[in-house]
Amino acid sequence: MSTSPRSLQLADVEEFLTHEAEERVFGTGGQLYVSVDGTPVLDLAVGVDGLDVPVERDTLFAVYCAGMPVLALAVAALVGDGELSFDDRVGDVLDDRSLPDHVAGLRVDALLGHTAGLHRLSPVTYLASPPRAREGLALGTRPPDGWRPGDVAYSEVAAWHVLGMVVEALAGEPTRAFARRRVLEPAGTGDDLFVAGMTDEEYDAHRGRIGVNAQVEGPRLVPLLGERTRRLRALSSPAIGNTASARGLGRLYEAVLAAIRTPPSGPMAGALPAGVLAALVTPQSHGADPVMGRTCGYGLGFMVGLGEHEFGARVGHGAFGHSGFRGMTAAFADPAHGLVVACHLNGSVDPGSLGYRRPALVDTIYRAVVDP
Repeated sequence: MSTSPRSLQLADVEEFLTHEAEERVFGTGGQLYVSVDGTPVLDLAVGVDGLDVPVERDTLFAVYCAGMPVLALAVAALVGDGELSFDDRVGDVLDDRSLPDHVAGLRVDALLGHTAGLHRLSPVTYLASPPRAREGLALGTRPPDGWRPGDVAYSEVAAWHVLGMVVEALAGEPTRAFARRRVLEPAGTGDDLFVAGMTDEEYDAHRGRIGVNAQVEGPRLVPLLGERTRRLRALSSPAIGNTASARGLGRLYEAVLAAIRTPPSGPMAGALPAGVLAALVTPQSHGADPVMGRTCGYGLGFMVGLGEHEFGARVGHGAFGHSGFRGMTAAFADPAHGLVVACHLNGSVDPGSLGYRRPALVDTIYRAVVDP
């Protein structure tokens, strides 16, 4: 039996990841999930985690901001229900709360599109603070002097905390419960994706599957042990308390891609209107982002123009996705090719290394899946 060009090239992708894990320069292991038109062509795990435990396809990792699109999809569900509009102001939704003027006047699309100016709250400060203090930190975050409407700056924590407040006020239930019911269950992610924190019961059930990332510090790799604790995995934060496998993220993007194609298909097509979903993945803002340190653009909760987000030159102009802390996690959909890619590489690297690492992997995937 002859071997197809695609099969040969897919072997190159696995070899690429295996060698990287063995070299232990950028990390020690990872996962990759790739599908075309909803059919998986790769679902693999390589190497070990930061504690030398073998990485499996169902290993869960802290994925940080790579889970942000789930909250955007939860907001879209409320828009589809007629409970919310993207141009609604926070103060009109949370009208029973005493909010600072700079927060009350913010529109929902400004929060989702990273033009709200709430980017100066450090995730470290947020995480180090008691849970009861985090809302005050988020609401107290102010735009810098000279901030203008339309200016772009990526908000890692504060904007998503405020969006979580909006979702909970309208849904009448915790953000993670609403997101699971309206987004994750229709998408079929199962127990491969948890957003806005695990419940205590979920943490107890899946703790053995949680892998450990590693901070790359020159020749040493330091395990990020805190990521595996209940305090962080059960953290009720839609920006930070996100846990997933690459397969879980890939299934989410498959569902979104199917729902926005013509004609729309899949369970999410019935759960969320195609027009509302299209707004999430259409460019809404663009500019010199002081947080990212580059000129780039955003949809509403998704990164767009992925070439500017260090996904490589092969990704199509209509592609949409998101990355996580220091580029360890990345997932995207490229409608032009029906392609979905989700990967997690467990080494936290400096931005200079990321500029090589992810484009090289994405280019290898395109040569394997698209070019044949």
